[in-house]
Amino acid sequence: MISVTASAPGLLTSPIELEREALLGTGWWVNNWATGNYTSYHCKWTGISCNSAGSVTGVSLLRYENNNIKGELGRFNFSCFPNLKSFKIHSNYLLSGSIPSEIAAVSMLQTLELPSNNLTGIIPLQMGRLRNLVYLDLFDNHLMGHIPPTLGRLSKLKILNLSSNSLVGNIPSTLDHLTQLTTLTIASNQINGSIPLEIGNLNFLQVLDLSTNGLQGIIPSEMGRLRNLVHLDLSNNYIWGYIPPTLGHLSKLENLNLSSNGLDGIIPSEMGRWRNLVHLDLSDNFLWGYIPPTLGRLSKLENLHLSSNSLVGNIPSTIGHLTQLTTLAIASNHINVSIPLEIGNLNFLQVLDLSRNEIGGSIPSTLGHLKRLRSLDLSYNKHVGPIPSSVGHLTQLTTFYMHSNLINGSIPLEIGNLNFLQVLDLFDNKLEGPIPSTIASLVNLTSLSLDYNNLTGSIPSTLGRLNRLTNLGLSENKLVGPIPSSLGHLTQLTTLSMDNNKLDGPIPQELMNCSKLRILTLGNNFISGSIPSEIGKLKELYYLDLNHNFINGKIPPQLGEIPRIVTVDLSMNNLSGSIPESVINVPDLDVSGNNFEVEIPNTSANAPSPQQSEGNKDKHKKTTTRLVAIILPMAIVSPNVLPDKLVTCASRQSLIALRMDM
Repeated sequence: MISVTASAPGLLTSPIELEREALLGTGWWVNNWATGNYTSYHCKWTGISCNSAGSVTGVSLLRYENNNIKGELGRFNFSCFPNLKSFKIHSNYLLSGSIPSEIAAVSMLQTLELPSNNLTGIIPLQMGRLRNLVYLDLFDNHLMGHIPPTLGRLSKLKILNLSSNSLVGNIPSTLDHLTQLTTLTIASNQINGSIPLEIGNLNFLQVLDLSTNGLQGIIPSEMGRLRNLVHLDLSNNYIWGYIPPTLGHLSKLENLNLSSNGLDGIIPSEMGRWRNLVHLDLSDNFLWGYIPPTLGRLSKLENLHLSSNSLVGNIPSTIGHLTQLTTLAIASNHINVSIPLEIGNLNFLQVLDLSRNEIGGSIPSTLGHLKRLRSLDLSYNKHVGPIPSSVGHLTQLTTFYMHSNLINGSIPLEIGNLNFLQVLDLFDNKLEGPIPSTIASLVNLTSLSLDYNNLTGSIPSTLGRLNRLTNLGLSENKLVGPIPSSLGHLTQLTTLSMDNNKLDGPIPQELMNCSKLRILTLGNNFISGSIPSEIGKLKELYYLDLNHNFINGKIPPQLGEIPRIVTVDLSMNNLSGSIPESVINVPDLDVSGNNFEVEIPNTSANAPSPQQSEGNKDKHKKTTTRLVAIILPMAIVSPNVLPDKLVTCASRQSLIALRMDM
């Protein structure tokens, strides 16, 4: 370690030595990392640059993970550096404190970059004196208070980045004096008020980002004068009113994001003039009317987001001209005409989301041309007809949502070609025929939902190969035959739903290997045999439904010992014996409609006559009765009333009737 110490104040002989002393005073240049072997010549220290006279002109400490760069920014005495032109400290969360007002003394400063530090306090008014400042970046700190209107005096400023702080108040109208400004970003603060009309005076502005604030009011039509604008982001505010047609004059625009506001009115046809536009996001507003066919002129468009509005009518066939499109999202609108065949022209499309509309008609076979498609969502519409076999060409697909439609016909065998598929969701349709065996080829599948259809035949045993499945839904179909024991190989399953079918045979013991199961529903089938005692291995299970089957035998006590179990429905089966105490404690329990044995203690109300006592020496009478209802919150049952057996009011009435007949 080489020690560097400050000179005594009385020995300082020049401004150069004063600068060196000021650097040492920060505590940031005190070891080999900072000074190397140049203990006395500060111009060679890390991050320091000087002019020919040895005076410091630049400080640049970028992304250094060194404990030396810590403490308050005020440690740096800006008044000691008259020739400083550039000061940069990036991404150091050990740097704290406020921006000192003394910074105004550095009249030659051109660049001040302090992004991603831990600075607090306000932006000092005195910064308006830095008349040579060109770049000001205070991104990602904890600065608060208002944006000082004195920043409007920085007539040479080109870059102003105040994003990701806690600034409040209005955008000062004085910023319109920054006529050299090319970038203005004030995103992710708490700015309110309206966008100043004067912003239209920033003729050289290329980037304007005011997103994620509390801005209100309308989009000024004066913004149409920003002819050099390339990027405009006003998303996540409270801006209302219509989109001004004057924005159509922004011929250089490449990115426009107006999402998550309160905009209404129609989408202006003038948007078709943006021939350089790459990204357009108008989602999550209150826009209505038709999608203008002029959007088909945006030949460079790659992302089109129109979801969560009130758009009506059709998807214009001119969308087929957007051959560079990678994302098309028009979900949650009122589109009510069939998908145009021309959608098959979008060769680069990766995401297609048309869900939650009123789109009818058949699914065009031209969808099969979208060879790069990764996500397809057509759910919650009114599609009819079969799933076209051409979907088998979508070999890059990872998610396929087509649930809640009126799709009929069989599931095409070609669906087995989708080797990258992770989610296949076809529930709530009118699909018929068997589950195709080719589904077993989808080895990356994590969720398979075929519930609420008219599927027939048996469950293919080959489904046991889908060992990444976490959800398997086959409920509400017409499936027959036994539950394949091979499903026990699906050890990642958390949800298995097979209720309301015509399945028969026993519950396979192998199913108890699915130790991550949380929900298991097999109700309303023809399942027989007993409940496997191994059910206690399902330690994550909290919901079990076996109602309306032909299950017999006793309830295994291991069921009630499952730590997370909350709901158990065993109603309407042929279960017998006694109900284990551990099961009685399940919070939501239904065991009605079974053949349980209950004990009736001899109390004064039901004591036998002397003649009966002669023939029955037992202290209690045991009776087997069809238990009609036992759906009890356990907290209201006193253990002192029925210590061993639980009898409901309905079963008591049955027992009273039995005694009266005896």
